Amino acid sequence: LNTSTTNAPAVVIVQSEITKMDSLPDGVSIDDAYKSDSLYKVMENTGSFNLDNQTTVDINGKPAHQFRYTVTYTQYVDTWIEDNGHYYRILCQAPSTVFGSAESQFDIILGSFKIKS
Repeated sequence: LNTSTTNAPAVVIVQSEITKMDSLPDGVSIDDAYKSDSLYKVMENTGSFNLDNQTTVDINGKPAHQFRYTVTYTQYVDTWIEDNGHYYRILCQAPSTVFGSAESQFDIILGSFKIKS
C-alpha cells in the first residue's frame, strides 16, 4: 500500500491464528464461542463491537460455527470447530480497508484446514 502524501509503503497487519482448546469458558457454548475471546468484553463495552453475520459452514466435512464481526476498523472471520471434545478456533483479521483483498487468503486457510484424528 502507498500513502497518498508520501508514496511510502504503509504497513498493514493481516493475521490468521489457529488455536486448540480442551474446553470453552463457563457460560460460553459453540453457538456463541466468539465471546470466549479475552478482549470480547472490552470490545463490547466500548460499543465498537458489531456481530455482522453468524452462520454454520463446512470445514473439511465438519460443521463449523462462523462469526463475522467488526471492531472499530478491523474485520474478523472467527471460525470454531468442535471435534472429539476439543475446540479449534481459526481467527482471521484484517483492517476493514483491505479486508476484501485478504478474504480470499482467509478462504484458502479455512478450506485447507484438517483435523488429524
